[in-house]
Amino acid sequence: MNESLLYLYAIGGGEFIPPPAEPLREVFTVCYDGLTAFVAPVPVGEHEVSREAMISHQKVVGALWSMTPVVPVSFGTVLRDRTEVERLLEMNREELEAALKRLIGRIELGLKVFWKKEVFAARFGERDPAVAELIRKAQESGSERSYPVMAKVGELVEAKVQEARSLFEREVHRVLAGSAEDAVLNEILTIRMVLNAAYLVSKEDELLFDQQVNQLLEPRLGEFDVRYTGPWPPYNFARLRLKLQSER
Repeated sequence: MNESLLYLYAIGGGEFIPPPAEPLREVFTVCYDGLTAFVAPVPVGEHEVSREAMISHQKVVGALWSMTPVVPVSFGTVLRDRTEVERLLEMNREELEAALKRLIGRIELGLKVFWKKEVFAARFGERDPAVAELIRKAQESGSERSYPVMAKVGELVEAKVQEARSLFEREVHRVLAGSAEDAVLNEILTIRMVLNAAYLVSKEDELLFDQQVNQLLEPRLGEFDVRYTGPWPPYNFARLRLKLQSER
């Protein structure tokens, strides 16, 4: 029989027992002082970082969250045994209870916005007069002298893009953040990405928030591609750094 560790998915309150069906078939609970950890056995040495493993983690957390309030735990959290899980609950009890109280009845909604390719080219590419002029100078200067000019092109485009992002943030994100209970700006992933944000919203206010998103972005759909997703478990609003026994 292979030795196994315990993979931690999420932490909730009370004593909810997950049903023995996919994706929760292997999940069981470890309870301590009113808190419940949702864990599953994982053989030593077999836990891997992969897209499939991350998707599996999200499916389990999502299934739990749809049934009972939970604080999602970061992907890849593995503990030695039940005793270590109980110690983790003991050491982080106050933070976990506060997080559960804050997240009960809340959902996360995600908003990613991108410039359309043709719009980006027109605003920041060769069709932009200032950029076009620098490119012309680089072409006239010859290959050896073109590098400093092309570096200026990059700096100019980056400055223009950042200025446009800041304006969009003021006009759209700050309005939405004012209607949400909390909001976070996540990392910009590509040059054409304008906004990467998440919003914590009461379930009762989801429809109103949807309507506000539509009001702000429908007039801009000729310029932007919009990915509005959710509801999700509140990953972006449960970023606790859980203390372990070794950190005493």
